[in-house]
Amino acid sequence: MTQPTPRPLARSLDPLPGESLAGFLLRLSYRMGITPHRLAMLCGLTCRSDSIPQEQLRGLSPEVAGQLASIAHLSLPEVQALTLQELTKTYPPLARLRTGRADIGSTSFVNWATNPDGRYCPACLHGDGSPVQRAFGGAWQLCWYLPITFACTQHSCLLESACPQCAQPLSGRIVRRYSLVRIPHVSGLHPGQCRNLAPGPPPKPRARATPCGARLDVPDDAATPLPPPDLQCVLDLQHDLNLRLVPGGLHRAAEEDAPQTYFADLITTARLITLSWPMGATFLSSSTLMDLVDEYATPYVHNPAQRGVQIQRSAPRGTAQTSALLLAAATVLGDRDLVPLRERIEPLTREVHRRSASIGCQWP
Repeated sequence: MTQPTPRPLARSLDPLPGESLAGFLLRLSYRMGITPHRLAMLCGLTCRSDSIPQEQLRGLSPEVAGQLASIAHLSLPEVQALTLQELTKTYPPLARLRTGRADIGSTSFVNWATNPDGRYCPACLHGDGSPVQRAFGGAWQLCWYLPITFACTQHSCLLESACPQCAQPLSGRIVRRYSLVRIPHVSGLHPGQCRNLAPGPPPKPRARATPCGARLDVPDDAATPLPPPDLQCVLDLQHDLNLRLVPGGLHRAAEEDAPQTYFADLITTARLITLSWPMGATFLSSSTLMDLVDEYATPYVHNPAQRGVQIQRSAPRGTAQTSALLLAAATVLGDRDLVPLRERIEPLTREVHRRSASIGCQWP
């Protein structure tokens, strides 16, 4: 018996520039007045009883992509642009994720592939003032899922990683799995509202989950954790990283020879700085930035038994820590002229070797 052909939705939305699959589901389900889980099922996405598996953000099969395009009135390029599939060409850690494994939001952060928790810019979620974005909000950007994205260059701010009201990370984790949308069976929430469980006793079995509901799309006037000179430095770095994510985004001759190696070099250098800390502190220009990296590297420095485990391979979860660590790594790489680069790298590698040899560990 053949399955009936799914009917196209009565109405849909055009994806916003840079929008993620999760953000599209949030905006369209809000417009249609149904739950994100119901919408995902109507669109042919894989759904579990309690979640919409987040590994679908990595990419969709041709059959599922075609079905989503037909049902939601989208083109295939529009559907593909909602996933991380295209970014595998410019961001190698994504290409190393194993197909079929549900690690898009769980263990993948260990190898700098994706963020385990959500990040956002309140001004981006607020929208640009157009009628559509006034009604349904701005885009949850796809690039926010990458550990190397820590700031919004359009609004000159670090990304937020927790709800301002419930103070919980924006994690879609359910037991050991991650969902594209937190509490996907709840409808009526604006795409810019927090979908974390409200603080308090856990809901009873079969009881309706109560979301936090705080608005995330209200720009916060609170002081940034970075002083203006440091903030400008990390914004300049973010601008450069954004260009490197776009095929052909950098046209400098020095980058044309090996355009795929920069992110791998940057992440490896960040690990070296973590493993040899505080030796790498000399590559940061302020005590504020040094303190941020120190917060991240301290568990390794003061717990040598943890060497060789995850601390040197995982991305920082805080955007301020990420920005400081990657700024130090980018400073070490510099223009990548071999002689001065070797002079900057060798002290770090010697210190890492000395520490690992002292406890019988090897560089992974």
